[in-house]
Amino acid sequence: MSLKILDDLNLDLIKKKIVIEEYNNTKDNILEIIERFNFVNREKLYSLAAEKYPELLIGKVEIFTTIPIDLFINLSTIPLVETKHHLYISTINTQIKNIINEFKKYTDKEIVIVNSNYKDVITALNELKVSKTKDVKITEDINLFIKNLLEKAIEERASDIHIEPLEKTFMVRFRVDGILIPYKVYPDNIYDSLIARIKDLSSMDVSEKRLPQDGAFTMEIKKKRIDFRVATIPTMKGEKVTIRILNKDVVLKDITDLGLSVLDEWLFLTNYNNGLILVCGATGSGKTTTLYTTMQQIDYLGRSVYTVEDPVEFVFPFRWQIQVNRRAGMDFSNILRALMRHDPDVCVIGEIRDRETAENALRLADTGHLVYATLHTNDVPSSVIRLLDLGAELTYLKFLLRGILVQKLARKICPNCRKEKGKIEHCHVCKGTGYYGRTLIVEFAKINSPKDIEDLLNEKLKYYTFCEDVRKKLKEGIIDIEEVKRLGFEECIK
Repeated sequence: MSLKILDDLNLDLIKKKIVIEEYNNTKDNILEIIERFNFVNREKLYSLAAEKYPELLIGKVEIFTTIPIDLFINLSTIPLVETKHHLYISTINTQIKNIINEFKKYTDKEIVIVNSNYKDVITALNELKVSKTKDVKITEDINLFIKNLLEKAIEERASDIHIEPLEKTFMVRFRVDGILIPYKVYPDNIYDSLIARIKDLSSMDVSEKRLPQDGAFTMEIKKKRIDFRVATIPTMKGEKVTIRILNKDVVLKDITDLGLSVLDEWLFLTNYNNGLILVCGATGSGKTTTLYTTMQQIDYLGRSVYTVEDPVEFVFPFRWQIQVNRRAGMDFSNILRALMRHDPDVCVIGEIRDRETAENALRLADTGHLVYATLHTNDVPSSVIRLLDLGAELTYLKFLLRGILVQKLARKICPNCRKEKGKIEHCHVCKGTGYYGRTLIVEFAKINSPKDIEDLLNEKLKYYTFCEDVRKKLKEGIIDIEEVKRLGFEECIK
């Protein structure tokens, strides 16, 4: 594969050397390597590749588009890559206007036709026909059943899969945009075999059915290796299984895709050399995604970045990620003490949950390190109060706290339904739900001086509130009144 694209991307010498050495050792697709190291904005990378190096894309890059595969096949067209604003395709069909009109029924993205080698397109079309997704039959092999279930969940943008025993059947539900949606009900004659195989894949004790268990496995889904975290728990009707889909493409977004209304102010905090920055919110509010995405904005080649996580969900290059292991004595506080001897610049703490961790986080911040940490709190003032409750000294906190971001996740109005000015019952994009994707609703306080902490505790500090963000996103047509009410923000719209 041509390495000339590295020159076109204007990579500096260090990054270019890293990519070339990785390519020489692995022979992986050069685009995958560049994206793996997050050296270039994805939109820029794949737009350039589609324009000048389509041979790097054909059959090499997997995309998950809302356009049915059948339509691609019927129109003699192949998808090359999908970015935030564009869908790049190649075709041997001469009816270009018809192709674009048909695809526009399914997406608002700009359709870009790329000239590619005729034989390459034919080959890719044949592979597309062979790999066409079919519904799983119960009588098929259990491994195929699992793989198809995982493929379908990823296709539906699910974050979790719930496999639940009923009386004489079992149900599969997908969590999509934070809401559990029933997928299918199956007869229970394969349930025991299905659970046993999932537990075996996840390195659990297959014979143990009385206790909760945790595990994980990795599987190649449509040419991409995706990690899955699995938990089982015994219920009165049998073991229930929950599978978390750890899809890096979903979690590691471009930071502009988070919907962070205070983006400039938030990114300004990455310029500090020391201090404590908090990301707060309930479980499932997207704190990990915000942290991972923010870390992409830090000069990780010029600074030493460590993370302490429980568990480590995704492994990234040039960040030194440490897994909490309490059985081995590796808890948050012990790891943080050890980190002080490893010349860190930036430390990311998965969660401050006890006095020792809070003290060590502040000690790191006080000794010339920038510390990001999460807390389970619901607003800006309670975040400071929580730290004080955990034993943080107010004197230190006044000088070390740099900023507090508190967040919730809201479902976004489906762009196709928005275009049609109303929910479409049979919308191909959102499956008739009226929503597609999620955005952050945030509260943010930038701490500029010790007095700001005092004003915050005395309810005198002005900061960006949830209500301001709700009204902003309502005005922009990103969320709707029903979602505002679901999240409990009725007071903001009265």
